[in-house]
Amino acid sequence: MIGRLYFASVNDGEQYYLLLLLLNRKGSTSFDDLKTVRGITFPTFREAAEELGLPPAGPCNLLNKLIDDLSDDLPHMLDHICKVPNPTYMMQQLLCYYLINKILSDLGKTFDNVGLNNLASCMDYWDMFSSVVTNMCDTTAHHIDSFLEMLEKLNEDQSRIIDHVIELLATNDGSLLYINVPGGYGKTYLLNTIIHYLKASNIPSAVVASSGVEGLMLVGGMTAHSKFKIQLDVISTSQCHWRPRSQATKDLLSARVIIWDEISMQHRHAVEAVDRTFRDFLECDEPFGGKVLIFGSDFCQTLPVIPRSTIFDQGQACMINSLLWDNVNVFTLSENLCLKCDSDPASIKANVDFYAWLLEIGNGHGTVDYQAEVEIKFGLVTRHHAVISAANEAIAVAYNGLRSTYDLSNINDLTMFFKSRLILSPLNSDVKAINDTCLAISPQPPYVSMSLNTMMNKSDGVQSVEAVTEEILNTISIPNFPEHCLTLKVGTPVILLQNLNLKLGELFFGAVPSKAPHAAHEALLTLLPLPVQSRGKTRYRNHPGKPPGTWINSDVGNGMPRNPVPNPGDQPYCQMVLNSTSWA
Repeated sequence: MIGRLYFASVNDGEQYYLLLLLLNRKGSTSFDDLKTVRGITFPTFREAAEELGLPPAGPCNLLNKLIDDLSDDLPHMLDHICKVPNPTYMMQQLLCYYLINKILSDLGKTFDNVGLNNLASCMDYWDMFSSVVTNMCDTTAHHIDSFLEMLEKLNEDQSRIIDHVIELLATNDGSLLYINVPGGYGKTYLLNTIIHYLKASNIPSAVVASSGVEGLMLVGGMTAHSKFKIQLDVISTSQCHWRPRSQATKDLLSARVIIWDEISMQHRHAVEAVDRTFRDFLECDEPFGGKVLIFGSDFCQTLPVIPRSTIFDQGQACMINSLLWDNVNVFTLSENLCLKCDSDPASIKANVDFYAWLLEIGNGHGTVDYQAEVEIKFGLVTRHHAVISAANEAIAVAYNGLRSTYDLSNINDLTMFFKSRLILSPLNSDVKAINDTCLAISPQPPYVSMSLNTMMNKSDGVQSVEAVTEEILNTISIPNFPEHCLTLKVGTPVILLQNLNLKLGELFFGAVPSKAPHAAHEALLTLLPLPVQSRGKTRYRNHPGKPPGTWINSDVGNGMPRNPVPNPGDQPYCQMVLNSTSWA
């Protein structure tokens, strides 16, 4: 027998919440059973659904409910730091509102943007709070110490580049610099040294990267799309959407230096859009409005991703083919610092040969046809004709001993276990299958979070006849979104699917908290609305994460050790397990 659920919108009241409960609770035998959650029978379907966290919560109602918990430690801060004796409850709330507003300002948002437009504010108190919080967050001395410590370890090439940057800042000249280096030459270390110098000298700057993982490696780094508000679909005439009076725009316009890492992954139209926006706002026809731009990347690595394109389309989209490239001064680093980390002469020789072979492939040496097969000269290669056999062997090699290592009382060892291994896969379908298998190895009970998917109604600009029922939306798998049933387990790493806490550079799209420099920090991942931009009609709400046992092509190597996968053949490099039917 085939049944059909009645469609109900949020405006239908109890019918809508009954539908939510029917979709998300299995095996209920009565209406009272549906309204019973954790042994408590609620009088309405709405209260039961809210107890399960199914409907979205209103920001104002949520804040009013939690305001006392958020501000219970603020009287001590008002008394001992702000020097306000016997602070009132109203002052306690005002300080809480100020701290929330500061977080929103760091993200380029206001109370109105997040549905908190009715919050009270008192500018006299806020001015006092601002001066106190600024003094608490003053880290200039830290940046001075970090800069001096890192400066002593720079090699000759790195010192030459940083001296050139300091000279440009002294003469107040604008310039475009590009640091062209393969992996392992100390580019990220050099950029962080420059960042510490800028912060120690109180020189306004903006630090971005084209990928979230690389943004984590930079001090105060953010993703370029978030910082510059770059459109998802850019063309040759695109511009960034900056609000003239917003604090985020003022910070960008006042920045003297912009550091943009992994520029090779960025479409040149996106870079040109940022350049065009700076010129318009600053009314200056020099590149990027006369600012100092420091680019970094390696064009032998990942190029811009263009759906349904050829390698020639990707090459045409590179920054190197932009008209801006004529103004770029190219610098190179010639010393591979990673090759110096090993003290064994035999290992050093093997690593040097392996690295030279990688450079030959990247530079196209020894190949005539760009589609020609490349002989794998290093490591252990195992071929399989069945996808499941290749996947199972990769899991056995990478995650061997996971059950015996799974000790939550020693979280550091468990974190190091996950940090030291990964599986790379070229297809999303393989990624999901391998992730599910890896997650099943964990002995912990699963936590299942189900998404709330809706179509925009007529008031949102979409005709109601286009609405699709939620049970149909739940079956749709969207790239870079968690599944409808997101399964997580205690102790397993989580890959983020949305940027969080950008200002502090802690939580980025594509980042795994256990691999980040902020691994010791705790973070709360709430249910967030994730709009499907490419369709423009669907709203998806779930935790912005997924288990990352497997990775698609990504610059995760920055957080990996020298030999990321244990190799049973004692080869000096990671094992490659291939499915011969899909290998080209």
